[in-house]
Amino acid sequence: MKSIDEKISKLEKQLRDAKAEKELIESENPGTIEARVCKVMKLKGVMQKELAKELSVLPSAISHILSGRRKLSAERIGKAAWFLGVSCDYLILGKMDGGGK
Repeated sequence: MKSIDEKISKLEKQLRDAKAEKELIESENPGTIEARVCKVMKLKGVMQKELAKELSVLPSAISHILSGRRKLSAERIGKAAWFLGVSCDYLILGKMDGGGK
């Protein structure tokens, strides 16, 4: 069994990683939902076929979404946000904190 110090160290690293990921996501924020989906997919190493399966669409549909030729429905924005581990607010507004001032 791991000691308390090892567990704390692991949790601190996870927190640092999460903060760094949040900063990276918020920096150079793309202007469209599709561009933000693409950015998060790249950051998290998610393949188009994985997202396609989650959204119940063909991989070619994901390609069209990421290129801006097709739009995500509200339902699919929610599913994509959940799958990618970000909020709907981030995908829609580009804000991690709900978009408030």
